[in-house]
Amino acid sequence: MNSKPMTEGKKAILEATKRAMIKFPDKWEARTKLREAVRKGIIIKPEICDYLVKSDLICEGRIEAYHHLGYEGENWKNVLWLCQKHRYKIHKARGIRAHARIPKGIRELAGK
Repeated sequence: MNSKPMTEGKKAILEATKRAMIKFPDKWEARTKLREAVRKGIIIKPEICDYLVKSDLICEGRIEAYHHLGYEGENWKNVLWLCQKHRYKIHKARGIRAHARIPKGIRELAGK
């Protein structure tokens, strides 16, 4: 098999991923467990955004898991399935590290 040499961009991504695994092991473990549960059919990834269920807004982007209760312990499976637009909206409302208010319409889903 003839493999291509890794580009500088791919090397940088690989290094950033390794650093993230070391810096945020709970996050990495939660994402890995969830990805495996979805792959095995234990958890079903919906085709529509959880935010859309509670509103009449238009969704954009692929559906992603949002660990709204954190990554520790059994929280790896407590996720909201949000489109990229609504996930970004929640992150923006919460701030980079702050746990501020959750936008209207998602409060019930997040258990807040």
